[in-house]
Amino acid sequence: MKTKNNLNKLFLLLSLISVIFFFLPSHSNAELIIQEVMICGRKVNNGDKITLRYKDLEEGQIKISGKVLDTKDIVAVEVSIDSANTWIKLDKVSPWEYEFIPKTGSEYTFLAHTISKDGTKSHNFIAIIQPDTQELISTFDGIFKEMRDVYIDERLREFLEFFDRESYPNFVAFKENMENTFDQSSNFNLKISIRNVSLDGDTALVRVDWIKTYEDVSRDTGYNNIIRFHKVNGVWKIFDIEDEKNFIVGTGTFRGNITDR
Repeated sequence: MKTKNNLNKLFLLLSLISVIFFFLPSHSNAELIIQEVMICGRKVNNGDKITLRYKDLEEGQIKISGKVLDTKDIVAVEVSIDSANTWIKLDKVSPWEYEFIPKTGSEYTFLAHTISKDGTKSHNFIAIIQPDTQELISTFDGIFKEMRDVYIDERLREFLEFFDRESYPNFVAFKENMENTFDQSSNFNLKISIRNVSLDGDTALVRVDWIKTYEDVSRDTGYNNIIRFHKVNGVWKIFDIEDEKNFIVGTGTFRGNITDR
């Protein structure tokens, strides 16, 4: 009799488990719905940490793609690159794509999940993306340090060598402005800090902050300004500056000199 009761209890338990699994969402198991995730052409598994050099980026961007295992009842895919603080709903469910321009020195926690018709969200696919920008940043940081030294020493001919005369918009006018700047002033304290570098083949978009300090401690500043470089015979040359007042001082603006480097 006791054995029969135990069998009945076991049967009821198994029946209850079957009912529970019947009503659970079809994707509630351990298998992730987000599949075949590629980051800049490299296959990435859930939980991976991937380091990207700038040569791995596509047009200076991190490009991510993936597929959804089963699109039935799935209405959207959402992604996040800031540890789920904000979510971006993508245009397509499968295959899906997302791209963004990384910032210098930033690490990104990438997450992706699906949303079903009833609002249920799948388990998050997670990957840590770490852009390794140091090599590229060091290259342009070295260029700016050389420019700064030449600039505050008023070596006009050497300073203009950093620019592509053929491609720079209205280079003749820029040259005249620089001549006037060096005639009217001497040895400003100029600091240029790189925010971000985006590389596309032989073209680089460099975002910088700059501070020009005068003897009376007043200053001119610029934030997130764009300086564009491209390679000429293997050498990086400037072919466009978003804000030329980084270097140019207009008539009557000379406020003393600073030789402290």
